[in-house]
Amino acid sequence: MKLDEHANLYTSSYLSLQIKRLYLLLTTKESAMDVPSNLEARRRISFFSNSLFMDMPAAPKVRNMLSFS
Repeated sequence: MKLDEHANLYTSSYLSLQIKRLYLLLTTKESAMDVPSNLEARRRISFFSNSLFMDMPAAPKVRNMLSFS
């Protein structure tokens, strides 16, 4: 396989994951959003589920980290 073919495979798999996510977001019934009656529980679940899809920054190298002692 050439490099371009690998890029197409990555792009198509990424695109298919995003399409599945969009489908789930659009087809979820609103009543499913109200499962926890506690507002704080809903807020925490929402924050956690959104954090699963956020872009994470790269961690610094250990030798560049500050010491706690």
